[in-house]
Amino acid sequence: MSNLLLDTIAHAVSEKYHDRVIQHEAGHFLIAYLLGVLPRGYTLSSLEALRKEGSLNVQAGTSFVDFEFLEEVAKGKVSAKTLNRFSCIALAGVATEYLLFGYAEGGLADIDKLDNLLKSLGFTQKKADSQHLIGTG
Repeated sequence: MSNLLLDTIAHAVSEKYHDRVIQHEAGHFLIAYLLGVLPRGYTLSSLEALRKEGSLNVQAGTSFVDFEFLEEVAKGKVSAKTLNRFSCIALAGVATEYLLFGYAEGGLADIDKLDNLLKSLGFTQKKADSQHLIGTG
C-alpha cells in the first residue's frame, strides 16, 4: 500500500519521475517489439496497475505475449536464444534510463525477475564469476 501511495504522489508532483517511468517502460516495449515479442500491454503507475490488475503488488510495467518463453520455462529448459531475448527485454528499461539520464533509478524489479529466472535455471553467482574469469583473457 505504501508503494502505491508513494508512486501516486511521485507521478503527481514530479514531471521528471513521470517522464522517467514512461521512458523506462518504452525501452521494454521497443526492445521486445524489435526482438519479435509482442507487447500485450503496459501500465505507467501503481495506481493504473491496481485498476487494471486489481492487485496492490503490481507496479508500472510492460507485459508480453511470448508463448515460446512460457513453454520453455514450463519444461525447465530455456534455450540460449530465448534467455538472451528475455535478458535484453528485462534490462531494456534500465539501459534506456542510463542512456537518457546517465543513471538508472528504476529497474530493481526487472533485475530481480532476471536474477530469479537465472537461479531457477541453475545459474549461481559462483558459476557466473568463473565464466567471467574464463571469458576475459
